[in-house]
Amino acid sequence: MMIDPHYPRLDEASVFGVEVLLKLLDENPKHLNDPSCPYTEDIRQLLLRLHTSRQSAFEIKDLQDEAENLFSQLKKLGESIATTEVKERVAYMRVATSLFDKLITLKERSAGIKAASDFKKTMLDVIDSVMTPEQRTVLMDRLNAL
Repeated sequence: MMIDPHYPRLDEASVFGVEVLLKLLDENPKHLNDPSCPYTEDIRQLLLRLHTSRQSAFEIKDLQDEAENLFSQLKKLGESIATTEVKERVAYMRVATSLFDKLITLKERSAGIKAASDFKKTMLDVIDSVMTPEQRTVLMDRLNAL
């Protein structure tokens, strides 16, 4: 016997509101602690869990920093290899070239992700400040239909 899954009703305005709250928590992690916050403790905890899980997701910037650090260490190692050690120099060049290629790919990817994130943040700011919840719902419906 198959269990019929239940999907609670979520409208686009509510989902958009959660996105805005998560963005506000990015800017001020204590946003929900404000005395004027109208949400119950359960809702606050849920929003904080969502925010924390989103923050702990893989961040390409951290990996980029690590790759740059590793490349810097590799350069220092290359400087310490004697010029008479041909095999070691060749192995070093192979590793350095591979890491440099990955570093460039990572920088390009992180630039694209940052640009997309900045665009999304700007759009959410504009939409939030200009549109009513009903207008946002219509916009989200149209975007989802694309």
